[in-house]
Amino acid sequence: KFTDQKTIENKDSITVITTEMSEENYGIRHYLTWYHGEKGCEVYTEFFNDGEEELELQYLTSASLEALSPYLSDEGSKDLVFHRFKTGWSTEGLHQANTLCELGLERAWGGSGECIRLSAAGSRAVREYHPFAALEDTKNNIIWGVYLAHNTSWQIELSRWWNGVSLSAGIADVINGMWTKKVKKGETFKSPTAMIGVAVGSIAELSNRIIDMRHRAIDAYGEDGMGITYNEFAYSWGKPTEPELLKVADILKNGKTKYFVMDAGWFYRPEGGPGGWILNKESFPNGLKTYTDIIKNLGMIPGIWMEFEACRKDTETFKDEYSDMMLSVGGRQIVCPLTGGAKLFDFRKPKVIEYMDEKVIKFLKDNGFGYLKIDYNINTGIGVDGEESLGENLRQHMEAVRNFVIKIKKEIPDIMIENCASGGCRLEPSMMDITGMSSASDTHDVYERAIVAANLHYLTPPRQNQVWCTLRPQYDHNRFTHIISIGFLGRLCWSGDIAGLSKTQLDELFAAEKFVLLGARIIG
Repeated sequence: KFTDQKTIENKDSITVITTEMSEENYGIRHYLTWYHGEKGCEVYTEFFNDGEEELELQYLTSASLEALSPYLSDEGSKDLVFHRFKTGWSTEGLHQANTLCELGLERAWGGSGECIRLSAAGSRAVREYHPFAALEDTKNNIIWGVYLAHNTSWQIELSRWWNGVSLSAGIADVINGMWTKKVKKGETFKSPTAMIGVAVGSIAELSNRIIDMRHRAIDAYGEDGMGITYNEFAYSWGKPTEPELLKVADILKNGKTKYFVMDAGWFYRPEGGPGGWILNKESFPNGLKTYTDIIKNLGMIPGIWMEFEACRKDTETFKDEYSDMMLSVGGRQIVCPLTGGAKLFDFRKPKVIEYMDEKVIKFLKDNGFGYLKIDYNINTGIGVDGEESLGENLRQHMEAVRNFVIKIKKEIPDIMIENCASGGCRLEPSMMDITGMSSASDTHDVYERAIVAANLHYLTPPRQNQVWCTLRPQYDHNRFTHIISIGFLGRLCWSGDIAGLSKTQLDELFAAEKFVLLGARIIG
């Protein structure tokens, strides 16, 4: 039952806290915050237990938009349209829209209690759908939406109860995420944050309002401008060497490229791969510090690829003596077959954080890197072992992963961190808001990457979304300029055989850099 409501006003925001409580002395505090000038609100809920007994949650929503649409006089099956965004590796952001009739959510003759669920299970939150959904009243030209910020299992429900329709988002429940949470007497538990918005118009107007809220976190990250990136992966395809990279860097020094990023393969294989991080001295005979000093002297910030949440087969940490550092389920260590065999570090354990401090943070500092691309090509599955439910244990682990990314930025304040997971499998707000930019997709060498980049304008701020422009000497003028133009849909990232380009092609590349930076200054 409703208990009370209070308003807290700060310099930059207003928060309304609404409390509901049961006769057994447990309840919910609902927090709704509006930041001055923004066109949507942030919402989360906090469950509290002031009763005498331990309780167990099986589902907790962050946001629930009820009685949609209040402008319709009937049950709205033909006028209400449900919007969501399908995703997959290199197919991010496909917009899908269906009427409730098409979804089988008409009201039945005697009433209805039905729902459709979107969900993700595991440690890659954007695998099948983005945690974004909207409901549009096409008859009255108004649309409501919710965007959940959560880096592990989640669910969104579109529900009908008789004539009423609701749209909710929260942690994946006991069915979809094997999630329960014990809350003892005197304890509380807070849901992830969701952004909610409403607009007159279509999905584009709503999306603009919600995405506009994301700029607050991007501004707080502290990057100066929208620096251009070069990533060499689509050049060396996982076999970078110092001579080849310096050949490219010596060309790009003549332009405006800010971040010069070395991708996967700088380590010995297989024993020195992810989890071991042993530099391939044959490829970098002078060591990484000498290499990064040269990149800096050429006027660029050196970057490096790491996938530090896993250790690959044949590395030292894959051995049984390190098993106490790894995630398990049912008492057995998780081994992901996708990458040829990989175990996953358990970031809830202090021993793992100590290891990461040495292998990641100290490594970056000692070798002078100012850019870190964090990749993640694996998945834990639906849950992991621990003291609580499989889903709650996984949530705690993923919270610890996020906290470590925050720690990297705290320890190295000027670093640029790129959020990547098989391309765009972590394009959700909680990870994007603690990193400077995100990989839009792995669509490196295909025409369709323009479509993917454009689709993501509904879901991510373009100023944060890194779009690759993979350039090849053999491309004709039309294809070459087409690829360059794709980069204008987000953060420009060069790749490909830059060293093989003709003078005419390089002139076009450098002209594009000037154009992009001029546009960024005008918009800024």
